[in-house]
Amino acid sequence: MSKQIRTRYVYKKYDRWWRYLPRRIDTKKAFDYDTDSHLLANFEEKMEGEPPKLWAAWLYRPITKEGKSLKATLDRLFGKNREPGKMTIFRNTADVNHELWKVKHLIDLKPLTFPNGEPTEADIPHIEVQPDGRVLIRRDASTTDIPLIDEKKGFTQGQLQGYYTSRYSRFKDVYPDTVYNPANVTILD
Repeated sequence: MSKQIRTRYVYKKYDRWWRYLPRRIDTKKAFDYDTDSHLLANFEEKMEGEPPKLWAAWLYRPITKEGKSLKATLDRLFGKNREPGKMTIFRNTADVNHELWKVKHLIDLKPLTFPNGEPTEADIPHIEVQPDGRVLIRRDASTTDIPLIDEKKGFTQGQLQGYYTSRYSRFKDVYPDTVYNPANVTILD
């Protein structure tokens, strides 16, 4: 009997006999959408009306236990710093739709509609994208009305006071004539 490759086989009991059996492969592999007719072209529910030019998509949950291939697809679509709830706009092309089809269970996808007409280059500062997919052009809205600082993300007065008090209490003077200075501090005159 030839020597068995131990990394691929395990010696365990099989019925009454001990045999070398193949090891179970526990790693997740990339799902092959081409087999078993899991492609977008085989999807039977077609969208009514004319297809939209743009899609609005966002993740609706954080990605924690997904495979490497799925995370790579999300990196290509939403970038490395993806956040749940952050809206991203995609073109409605075959290659983008193929990538979106792979992550359809993780995203919410809405077609963008233009009730006020398609925006021009001059309309860019006045565009507002609603969560339901409507793109509104608001001439009366200006960028000066937008709050630049979110109240929830800033520090309160108590937090700042505690932070600077702890920094001040940890402050140590360095004198050139003491032997108690840290070893990595050099004093230059």
